[in-house]
Amino acid sequence: MAEEDFTSQSLMLEVPESNYLGVPDLSPSCSSWSDNYVYATDSTTGSLSPYPQPSNLKAHEESQVSNLLSSQDLELLSHYITHTSRVIPYDQEDLYALHVGIPNLAFRNKPLMASILALSAACKSYDIVQQSPEPLERLDELHELLSLADKHHRTSLHQIQGAIRDKEEQYDPVLANAALMVLYGSSSHCVRVLLTQMATRRGIILDDELLPTQSQWITLIRAAHTAYTGLLNGPSEQFDDVFASPGSGASASITFETPSSSVDNVYFPEDGPSEGTKRFLFPIVSATYGPAVDKLIARAQGLETRTTSIAESSHASSCFASLDILQDIYSTVFLGKETTVDAEPPFFYLGRLQSVSPWLRSYLGRVTSSTLPTPSKPLRRTIMAFLNRVPLEYLHLVQSMLDRIPVVGHVNCMDWDVSMSAATPTQQLAIDIFAHWLILVMLLDGVWWIGGIGEWELGRVLSFADAQGWGIELTEPGERWWPESMYNVKKELAEHVGRPL
Repeated sequence: MAEEDFTSQSLMLEVPESNYLGVPDLSPSCSSWSDNYVYATDSTTGSLSPYPQPSNLKAHEESQVSNLLSSQDLELLSHYITHTSRVIPYDQEDLYALHVGIPNLAFRNKPLMASILALSAACKSYDIVQQSPEPLERLDELHELLSLADKHHRTSLHQIQGAIRDKEEQYDPVLANAALMVLYGSSSHCVRVLLTQMATRRGIILDDELLPTQSQWITLIRAAHTAYTGLLNGPSEQFDDVFASPGSGASASITFETPSSSVDNVYFPEDGPSEGTKRFLFPIVSATYGPAVDKLIARAQGLETRTTSIAESSHASSCFASLDILQDIYSTVFLGKETTVDAEPPFFYLGRLQSVSPWLRSYLGRVTSSTLPTPSKPLRRTIMAFLNRVPLEYLHLVQSMLDRIPVVGHVNCMDWDVSMSAATPTQQLAIDIFAHWLILVMLLDGVWWIGGIGEWELGRVLSFADAQGWGIELTEPGERWWPESMYNVKKELAEHVGRPL
């Protein structure tokens, strides 16, 4: 695309003043890539050269060669700058943050660079799965890419914790890192879902490392919101508690200066549904969700009168709060109703966000739905905000159930009777609410880093409910549980209009 449009921006993609990019070489030992590294001199005028220049290295710098980008990492960095950072943004403001602002920070921050490489590897894996004539014949390549992505991600998590403890005021790279981890958690899971769905149809058994076996994507999606609201609302807290506490959410919002609005440089400003979903499934969900949500509310009210223990009462309260949020999201998606927000006060308290670059503050506020809603707010943010808005206790309750559901084909897959104990009424309600939200996630199948996650996870929930024997309890005689009905509709439509796989 026309990258020349960025020359007028105040923050341009620059190479650090030092003669090396201090990012750890995390390529697998079995990689066939050679160990080339990148150096920048005054004569390069900001260009990246893939060729080593030993004459430019001082003696004490030679010992740091192992911390430089390998040639494989350079390919991932190039893929991020030329492709990944352009197929995520919704508008020009998002593009500026992902394509210009965050890479500039990453050149001077190892954990952030590792997160860029992890996200790029996941994106590259997705491209292989979607664009290759026979992606299942490239499983070795996909296995290496996803393993490398996971290694970079774990390295970033480890290093960012150290950075938080060492330099309390370096908020920019921490917030940027959280934003990338949101995208990585979802995209990595999405690629594994795609591979598993394709392999299942072909009767192929995948390696365990390629299966979508974890619910970590849920907590990673919440990471950016937690970091943002933690800095906003907790001036007296320790900064390393930001990722551990859910944050109470912003009570008000403010608009920051951002680059001029234009989507010319955004490849695919994806709002949410694929074309088939927008034409068929979306209207069906819109026409049927009202009575289904009413029945869900009635089941929740019935549980409220039956909770006795303190623990169950606490879990139930988190479920009731989550149900209110789910109702609000359904109203926003199908009726266009936004949550009422009080007018902004004349002086908006930014807390420790005052130390954050305005463009990054603005980006995090938008993507985490922490700022005032705007007419251009994409559907994907409205729906995925559920994970940011619900109580953390509710998410823990849901994850504890999801992590107990076996994934067919995994080495640890056990019979249901062995691996699952009976769900409590509160756990049933938590999963019931979650299933109704997953129907909304199914509407986001046009977003490449979400894709089939909604359908996959809902299918697992339905198997869980069937194995537990309580799915029938959620319906009237002769009826089907609404999430199950929508799941079947989705599958039938996919067969009718043709899967994009």
